[in-house]
Amino acid sequence: IASEEINRAISSQLHTDKVFEILTEKMDTLLHYEILGVGIKDDEETLKIMNVSEKSGQGLFQSGQKFTLDDSALGETVRTGESKHYEEETDTLCTDLDICFKGGIKSVLVLPIKQNQECIGAMIIAAKSIDDLSKKSAEILQPIADQLAIAYNNSRLYGQVEKSLNDTTRMNEELSVLNTKYAQANEDLKELDSMKHNFTSMIVHELRNPLTGIMGFSQLLSEETPEPEKVQKFAEKIYGESKRLNSLVNDVLDYNKIAAGKMDYEIQEYDLLTIIQSAIEILPPSA
Repeated sequence: IASEEINRAISSQLHTDKVFEILTEKMDTLLHYEILGVGIKDDEETLKIMNVSEKSGQGLFQSGQKFTLDDSALGETVRTGESKHYEEETDTLCTDLDICFKGGIKSVLVLPIKQNQECIGAMIIAAKSIDDLSKKSAEILQPIADQLAIAYNNSRLYGQVEKSLNDTTRMNEELSVLNTKYAQANEDLKELDSMKHNFTSMIVHELRNPLTGIMGFSQLLSEETPEPEKVQKFAEKIYGESKRLNSLVNDVLDYNKIAAGKMDYEIQEYDLLTIIQSAIEILPPSA
């Protein structure tokens, strides 16, 4: 009845630590033991202690500790799929038994943990009295070991599902961050496109002004015969606007250099009043 209660209790759990916690609590109602541990095959050659409880606290076994399948009692049970009972006077040379007997253990019982007829691990129970464990104990405890296989497998599958969900959540979060970055990049591109449009409009406007001056003064020279002083003045205006037009073209070329990251800057001071006065003077008299 006690073993059935243990089976029901551990079958409802999805985490190995909780399964083992319940197992250690319930096993006290069945027998006296010093060490209780569960080992699961880590690969084809080793077995890893997943959970262990030692009442004396000697630290004979540790979670994460590994034993080879060839020279350990746990490995022997995994390889044969049969329960084994060892007492202190045994001649069997196994690393895990040697640890137990040197730590004052008198009796060791190792039970197979099977899943679909395949032995995936073993449960070890060790006691300080020979009378506490026997082959009879194996018959009582084997159903618990069988249920452990189901519980540990469920925990493994749950862990995989949980990891998959966490990975999916993490990927969704990363995608959300990327979408935000792409949306911002799209807005930046739109702003850049608007800036280029505004720049083009400005360039067209700036180019029109000197062209207007050149055309106006040229028209005056072609339609009438001005006095020599005016010819000189008109020629100077045309030359000045030509230089201004050339400067604007150079500015466009400089813009291309800026876009390519090849622009060298030189900061200079300008008289704003002179610039305004020059802009007024370029307007032909007919304007």
